[in-house]
Amino acid sequence: MFLFVFLSLHRCLRNKTFNLFILLERIEVRQMIHGNSIL
Repeated sequence: MFLFVFLSLHRCLRNKTFNLFILLERIEVRQMIHGNSIL
């Protein structure tokens, strides 16, 4: 599963949409941090 995600991200490195994935990851990380801080 991890390998599949890694390969998919590696392909995205060549795509313009990679920036969108980075933005989504940042949003998810922020939500996780806020969620953990609330808990």
